[in-house]
Amino acid sequence: KAYSATMKLYTFAGNTHALQTLIVARYNGVDIEVPAFEMGKDNKSAAFLKKSPLGKVPVLETASGCICEAAAVARYVARMRADTNMFGATFFEAGQVDMWVEFAKNELDLPVGMWVFPILGFIASNAANTKQAQEDIARALGVMDEHLQSRTFLVGDAVTLADIVVSCSLLNAFKLVFDAPFLAPFPAVVRWFTTCVSRTEFLAVIGKTTLLQGATGAAPPPASAPSGGDGKKEGKKGGKKDAKEAKEAKEAPPKRDKDKEGGKKEGKKREEPAAADKAAAEREKLLKKVIKEGGKKGVEIEGAADMGGLEFFCTTLESPDGDVGLLEA
Repeated sequence: KAYSATMKLYTFAGNTHALQTLIVARYNGVDIEVPAFEMGKDNKSAAFLKKSPLGKVPVLETASGCICEAAAVARYVARMRADTNMFGATFFEAGQVDMWVEFAKNELDLPVGMWVFPILGFIASNAANTKQAQEDIARALGVMDEHLQSRTFLVGDAVTLADIVVSCSLLNAFKLVFDAPFLAPFPAVVRWFTTCVSRTEFLAVIGKTTLLQGATGAAPPPASAPSGGDGKKEGKKGGKKDAKEAKEAKEAPPKRDKDKEGGKKEGKKREEPAAADKAAAEREKLLKKVIKEGGKKGVEIEGAADMGGLEFFCTTLESPDGDVGLLEA
């Protein structure tokens, strides 16, 4: 049953710092209205500046007044009900929840932004900043992975505010930049994240989350979390090799046709199919590269659209190198 309270959350669409509050509200059965809001316009109005003097979002408007700052808003909604244990089941667990909320703010939000924002067009790309962000995130995920080795959730035995805030801080990174090689050392983090975003309360707010590496929101059991071992890589190589051999066998002319030929004509005809097979293989390899690059660009555009305010976009594909036929394939 929904908690009877009249509240409004002012934010732009796709703001992960607001999504965390809406997910908490789902767990607590709290109804929160989200009015249409345009950054750069509504946040500069005199009426809004009375609610948030710095013009920042999210802002929660309650019957008693307004609350600014994302973490404060999320904590407020989480504490509206004690029986859902959004702050854990004990006083100590409440402290742990606060610890992970601060962890997200201090260790994740800045480096994730430095890595993701250039892709979304919010800031200019800077190779040095991106490299530093990747190192900082890897260090933070290492801490999380060790903690989650024997745990399903960050605190206690169920979802708490800690899981909601940290997963929202990592949401755009998982969708836009965390590929399989980067995540390979952190299988427990991947298992935890997919477990969280597959929950009904998460789905109701953020929908189905598609990871950049191609994983779905379905959560595997903790014991079978992906290990990123050599077996997977060998299997992938073997699959490509088998597919190539099958393709070559299919395209090669029957042996009996070659046997009918003689002398110089036979040798020439053997060379021609070999050259054709090599060209076809190179073309297929290039096409796969183009499709992969195009898929990544599509995910980036989708992520930008989820952030809100996207009306037009311009993108480029480098792999085709001017070959329009590859774009139409």
